Amino acid sequence: CHCGFNEADNNHFLLECPLYEDLRRVMIRDILNVTTEIQCDTLMFGDETLTFEENIVIFSAVHTYIEASCRF
Repeated sequence: CHCGFNEADNNHFLLECPLYEDLRRVMIRDILNVTTEIQCDTLMFGDETLTFEENIVIFSAVHTYIEASCRF
């Protein structure tokens, strides 16, 4: 990763990388409107216990995060 971390895996990119702290804060703020389960699997695959509409909120927040990071 450009931050110096050895592995740039999904968990690092979505939840840990210091380079995207501000973008992550916005993503998490938006997701907290529908769930408190902020885990890599939830961000990548949604949550079966949530409604379709709530999963769309998660998808949209993650999509916005990825686009804003320019890491696609």
